[in-house]
Amino acid sequence: MVDPFFQKAGQSPNVWQPAPQQQTNTQAAQKVDAVLNQQQIQQILQQQQLLQQQYNQLAAMLQNPKLPDTQKQQVYQQAQQLSAQYQQNNKNLEALGYNPNHVNKPTVVQKPSWSKLSMKWFLIWCFVLLIVLVWWLVGIFYYLINNPAQLSSVGLDPETTRNLLQVFSVTFFGLVIFLAMWMLVVNWYRLVSVKNKSKIWYWFWLLFGFILFVWWIFLWSRVLDMIKNISVDSVVDNNRLIVTKVYFKEWYINSNTPGVSLIAPSLMSFELNTSYFNGQILPSFGQAKFNQIILDCGNGQSIPMNMSTAKFEWSCIYFNKGEYSMNLNVDYVNVPTGERMQKDVPAWSIVFVSEVSVSPVDWNVTYNDANTEMIVWKVPSKIRFDASSVFRDFSLQDYKVIWDADGDWEVDKQNASTFTYTYKKAQLYAVTVRFPDLSKYWYVFPLRVEQSDVPVCEILATNTEWTSYNFNLQFLESTANVVEYQYLVLDGKKTLANTKSRQTYFDYEFPSAGIYSLKVEFITDEGKKWSCESEDIEVWATDFKINYDLSYKSPWSPKFTAFNQSWLNTFVNNIVTISEIPTVIQLNLISIIPNNPRAIKKISLDGLPILSTDNKNFEFTIDSPNEHIVEILVEDSSTNAKTVETFSIYVNRDSIIGRLIIKPDSVWTSPFTVTLDASTTTLNDPEDEIVYFTWDFGDGEIKKNISQSVVQHVYNYDQTKENWTFNPKVTITTKKWITKEILLPVPVIVKKQTIELNIVLDSHPGQIARVNDRVPMSLSINGLPKRIYWDFGNWKILECNGRECVSTSTVYDTPGTYTIKAKVTFDDRPEVEGSINIKVN
Repeated sequence: MVDPFFQKAGQSPNVWQPAPQQQTNTQAAQKVDAVLNQQQIQQILQQQQLLQQQYNQLAAMLQNPKLPDTQKQQVYQQAQQLSAQYQQNNKNLEALGYNPNHVNKPTVVQKPSWSKLSMKWFLIWCFVLLIVLVWWLVGIFYYLINNPAQLSSVGLDPETTRNLLQVFSVTFFGLVIFLAMWMLVVNWYRLVSVKNKSKIWYWFWLLFGFILFVWWIFLWSRVLDMIKNISVDSVVDNNRLIVTKVYFKEWYINSNTPGVSLIAPSLMSFELNTSYFNGQILPSFGQAKFNQIILDCGNGQSIPMNMSTAKFEWSCIYFNKGEYSMNLNVDYVNVPTGERMQKDVPAWSIVFVSEVSVSPVDWNVTYNDANTEMIVWKVPSKIRFDASSVFRDFSLQDYKVIWDADGDWEVDKQNASTFTYTYKKAQLYAVTVRFPDLSKYWYVFPLRVEQSDVPVCEILATNTEWTSYNFNLQFLESTANVVEYQYLVLDGKKTLANTKSRQTYFDYEFPSAGIYSLKVEFITDEGKKWSCESEDIEVWATDFKINYDLSYKSPWSPKFTAFNQSWLNTFVNNIVTISEIPTVIQLNLISIIPNNPRAIKKISLDGLPILSTDNKNFEFTIDSPNEHIVEILVEDSSTNAKTVETFSIYVNRDSIIGRLIIKPDSVWTSPFTVTLDASTTTLNDPEDEIVYFTWDFGDGEIKKNISQSVVQHVYNYDQTKENWTFNPKVTITTKKWITKEILLPVPVIVKKQTIELNIVLDSHPGQIARVNDRVPMSLSINGLPKRIYWDFGNWKILECNGRECVSTSTVYDTPGTYTIKAKVTFDDRPEVEGSINIKVN
């Protein structure tokens, strides 16, 4: 705001500087008047100073944003009055002879910008804000109806949640329906009262208000139904109902703890979240007295809850990976009715991401009746542990793992994803395993070995020379009296040697590097037979033999195809040649000899690692024309055994890359109309272009040098040659006279046309006749048949040439159901057959 009282620098309103006057003798008489005028000027200047102070105060008030609009208008009017009085005083000063150069020209007080806002724009902006507010409320309301658990998460029980949503819906829809009714009333009033003016807009807003009114009423009813159908299950966050803990070495850890990954087999303990149960579940029971709560673990186990501590009596064990849905079975009494009732409440969905496989070598895993222990048969029991899926499921590249198979706090194996362990004592073991790259926790699961009723033995292996070993058999019971031994050298399940002996020692030289074992079967003097098996015997090599194959898929060949089945892409002498990009190549590791579980397999493309879900199939994409190098590394750092194989990938893009497609299918009945499509053909030379297509349909018809990349053709079954297989192809010619022949990947197969032969019983349309009735019948056929064969089903047959017996009849003299058959042959068509049943009473 411009200050109309602003003074020029060096000037003061209190200092009067009269205009210089020429002193003459005649002016002496006017001194008295001049003194009076000077007094009036001083009074006016003092009044001006007071006006300036008052105006500054009003100007400061106008700058206050918190000042109400009504009061701001009053202040503005007072400022205008002060400004007008100030201007009038300036005129009086000029009349009294005061020099006008010393008087500031008054500035009219500027009207605030807010006062220039028209009512029209004010209403428009209010309407826009109203629309934004309505849609914002609609979005919040829609989200809350579809996610009522959000309200329960702040402590609201299901009934309160429903009531709150109902109140919200009444408030919201009541407001918008009122606005729609207001729009209807206002526009109807204007439509009736306004004269001599166009009423189109009134009709428009009247119709718009009616549509809004109907729409909001309909939507309100739908919303009330949705609120009514909100159940306890939809409101309750089931994963908060149970506190779950997983058992690690010597302690239980909450399963939601960061860094905890669930791996089966694993023990879990559970506790009821009483505060959440009381706030969210309890109101749905009404007045109830609880007898018992049982947890269904989702794995076949059921655990009762201690009603005083809210803890479940024992743990659940999960043996396999997967998702397990748990439920609470609540047994309670309805207090008002005295009725005993049960109710299932969804409790938790627990997911085990991976698992450690436990496999007895000579038996199958069994479980006790309560499903709380894993039983691996009797001692001595050789068990194979396999954690390969853990490394795949968590994408762990280094096989770092620590095994304690008997729970004695001593490491039995490390950095081997699979290994075997022989249990020689009957008891319950706590198998412990840790994955350092995954977490700091030790996973624990129970494993029981049962007592044997025969002597228990163990095999001690001693490496005497490179691949030569000496084996000694010892019995844990000195009373064992064995009369015969049979030594079996095993390579997996394959038997390499089978030797009978009466000695407790055995020497053997293994043929090559690998993992072997020795199994001893024995017979006691009491005729009891049993066996024991050694730990894995690791005969290591300095290198590995890697067997693998390659396949590919590309835009031209969308399914994986082996390189040895393709003429377009090749794999020869460790060089892969592909004809288009992008191309996905799949490397399948068939075998690695010897099969060393400690060996680490790494596949890389141009130095970057390629990951695999199963550690056997590796996929990577070639999307640039550069040369690429693939490296296969197999290494066992413990024995310094290492093998590296590489192959190169070159992109040799053909000038023409084409594909021939057939639609709708390649097999059908004659006549067979197909569409042959070569429109996906592309050229790698941007300066070249396709000019001709020559179509050879394989049935003798050829269309030469046409421009159509998509053609239709009709294939017919050749009756004389009995030709039913055709191999179409297309030859593409470019502007640079480059040609390429493209074959259809599959042959076109045309089957014989099947024609249905109808037998008509003219006088017996219901296919029912009486004994000794003559039953006339006829065939519905077109054309000239070569021969007709009738079989009436009553041991009577009829044959004729041409159309001689198209119509015929027969008599049935015995009750029963008969099948009438007919066969017609033609010279130029396939033969047809038909049949019909008739019942004779």
